[in-house]
Amino acid sequence: MGTALQIALGAEDVRYHDNEECMAEMLERYLRQLPIGEQIIAAQIREQFPAGWEEAEKARAKQDDEELKKVFAAIKTSGGGDNCEAAIKEFKDYLEKENKGRGIIKTGKHFNHELLASAFALYDDNYNDFGGWDSRRNNLAWRKIIGGIQRYVPAATAQAICQGVYYIIEQDKKLERKLTFHYSDVPGAVYYPLDGNLSFRLGEEYAACGAPAQAAAGGERRAAGLAVADFTILCRAKSINVAGLMPRVDNPAKNR
Repeated sequence: MGTALQIALGAEDVRYHDNEECMAEMLERYLRQLPIGEQIIAAQIREQFPAGWEEAEKARAKQDDEELKKVFAAIKTSGGGDNCEAAIKEFKDYLEKENKGRGIIKTGKHFNHELLASAFALYDDNYNDFGGWDSRRNNLAWRKIIGGIQRYVPAATAQAICQGVYYIIEQDKKLERKLTFHYSDVPGAVYYPLDGNLSFRLGEEYAACGAPAQAAAGGERRAAGLAVADFTILCRAKSINVAGLMPRVDNPAKNR
């Protein structure tokens, strides 16, 4: 599995705000107190992101995107009464294989956040064509596909979704380390265990938009639009911050 720092880096558990400390920053702060702390940090980063890791990530992301577009196309062309069981099962089986079937992830990133951002965007783009509010096709895309992807996000991302990504991006709130939904209509609703409440199953009965009801007053599409913008901003900022740690690999002394 790797060291605590490597796990945090693989999960992109890094800050969004400049004045914030998430898991990776906290662990680095403690490691720097060691006599050769910077060398230890550089070695662990090198092990987590070895040569060629980006090419492997790009290949996986390409396949993720193809599978996502395929299941959305199946939903789009489906007729009344067709709940696309076969296409959705194929997509969920793919997610299971890619996120659990690989076993212990020792290098690179644990999850492709762009997949979830793309799913939000496809939902938003197809909202009217799929029938609008509470339509069969939109419900399938939202609950089964977006919710299905959300089952595999790292804990820090789940915490951001529970808090409301909207609050982090739009209101500059720091990440709270909680897995209880702030804005759910279900009392005491929690992210984990995923199927702890059989009437509130992520990927079956619901997906989480990461925006409070008052921010999504325009309806489900407005919620998706907010989720697209805010989640994309959060993910890309975290990727940049992970990449910002890379110089230590080549020249650890310059970061002392």
